[in-house]
Amino acid sequence: MSHEGAPAVAAFDIELATNIPEIDDKPKDECGVFGVYAPGEPVAGITYQALLGLQHRGQSGAGIAYPEGKYIDGRTIIRPIKNLGLVAEAIGREVRPHYRGLSSQLDVSTAPDLAIGHTRYCTAESNDVNATQPLIGKETNIALAHNGHIDGLEIVAARYDIDVTATVSDSDMLTQIIDQRAAFHGDLEASLAEVLPQVNGAYSLVITDGERVIAARDPYGFHPLALGELSADRGIMVASEAVVFKDLGADFIRDVEPGEVVTIDEHGLTSFMIDRQETTQNCMFEYIYIARPDGTIDSVPVYRARKQLGRFLAEDNPDIAADVVVPVPQSGLAAAAGFAEVSGIPQVEGIFKNPYVGRSFIERGDKRQVLLNDKFRMNAEELRGKRVALVDDSIIKGKTMSTLISMLREAGATEVTVLSSAPPYINACLMGMDTHNTSLLIARDRTAEEVAEEIGADRVIFNTVRRAEQAIRESASDPRLRAALGTVCTACATGEYPFPVSGAIDVAMPRIRSKLFADANSGA
Repeated sequence: MSHEGAPAVAAFDIELATNIPEIDDKPKDECGVFGVYAPGEPVAGITYQALLGLQHRGQSGAGIAYPEGKYIDGRTIIRPIKNLGLVAEAIGREVRPHYRGLSSQLDVSTAPDLAIGHTRYCTAESNDVNATQPLIGKETNIALAHNGHIDGLEIVAARYDIDVTATVSDSDMLTQIIDQRAAFHGDLEASLAEVLPQVNGAYSLVITDGERVIAARDPYGFHPLALGELSADRGIMVASEAVVFKDLGADFIRDVEPGEVVTIDEHGLTSFMIDRQETTQNCMFEYIYIARPDGTIDSVPVYRARKQLGRFLAEDNPDIAADVVVPVPQSGLAAAAGFAEVSGIPQVEGIFKNPYVGRSFIERGDKRQVLLNDKFRMNAEELRGKRVALVDDSIIKGKTMSTLISMLREAGATEVTVLSSAPPYINACLMGMDTHNTSLLIARDRTAEEVAEEIGADRVIFNTVRRAEQAIRESASDPRLRAALGTVCTACATGEYPFPVSGAIDVAMPRIRSKLFADANSGA
């Protein structure tokens, strides 16, 4: 979608398996974003390393964009490099030879001052390189990276007579709307001030016009967005998770506030709040599963919250009879530690995980089963003759859990009680976390006893919504910050969405979700 004469999007002749299988059946967050303004620094290399640190937020595609000269009319040429695959596959071949990490020796007179980046999870239905980000505007050539999901953008586009029929995603629609309004106003910030208050949904945005980096967070604050600074005033950056700043030798400044638009340029940091205020709705699953365990989101240390969820499972279920606590690696480690600490049942490494086996989420049939068997190894010496308390962060479709239980029994476990630190996941997330066909969610129309029977467990225990909210709030690093935390979004467990929902969403798929809020947004 770049202008005539603009550099083509880089594409590499490498094996990018559209059907690479994924091992787990967890819900998938739809992206991580990053941006940096740091004149004289290797911004492409910094962005590349940051995306490696955000790889867990999206493993299907990645890209970066940075300024590369001017058009004849004075507009900045934004060069995107993006493709399908992991970060190293998608952009590594082109980025690494020119920007070798943070120690690169660059000609600062020709090196770009800024860059933005994106790592994407895409569904089997939208595994298209054209949907990989950053996306480029048609009129002003802005580049945009988006984490989240927005519905009803067709309504917003229609108000400005913008044709979005050829767009490939909600992110692409938003890019073209912001781009058109930026051309109209002659200013990107003015466009954001006009467009964003009209948008219903989740967005953590990083945008550049080639002269500055602009970040924006939706007024609900569904997903995280944080600001950081390279030491000695060398530059400022923004990322989906502040934990990546440590990887880059940078310091955390603060979180971007819900509803805030931040500009990073030669003048430093400036910001304004959009003309819309909402009750903050931090995503529950950011703390339970999505975010890196060594990070902090909106003052809540992620590991501490996950461990507290495990403690609550033990406090609320003192009758659990087990000989050993076994975490599902790596997702159940923190909760298992909390459960073992309170219950007094010893924790053992009963399952080993092979990190070199591919993903199995998309794969169906026998190949998926083979990959699961290769991915996990049972520690039979610790399992034989034992009653096992198997701890994981969540049970979504139950396929992987069923396989693990079967493997535990084959290794000699006499009983298996499954403990989920999350409440039952029974509804579609419309704010950026993909669960594919929600009719397949195992707890959607089953009791805990029926889930246990379906997956072959002796017993299944879920945390409650109240305990999930309590664990997140009580884990704030400073008790004074607890009052500042907003409401936790638990729509996936309760069906209580933060904004009006219309349409049948029980089997919502990502490619049709943009239709769901049309009636509500139009006032029908």
